[in-house]
Amino acid sequence: MKLSDHLAMAKHRVEKSRHIIERQREVIAKRREAGQQTAVSENVLAVLERSHAALEHGLRALLNEERANEPPPR
Repeated sequence: MKLSDHLAMAKHRVEKSRHIIERQREVIAKRREAGQQTAVSENVLAVLERSHAALEHGLRALLNEERANEPPPR
């Protein structure tokens, strides 16, 4: 698999993760509005955010690798 393939996959996963986090925030807001407990939902959000941070870290590493492999400017 080429670096460009890994990069595309990483970008897709980061974007998908952002959407999942946003949906979880909406779940928490709706539960809060309904007067329901949100502790478990907030714990899930914290795990999602940590996972997202790891995905972003991986994406940055791939972007750095891509830059390192580019030919120098003339």
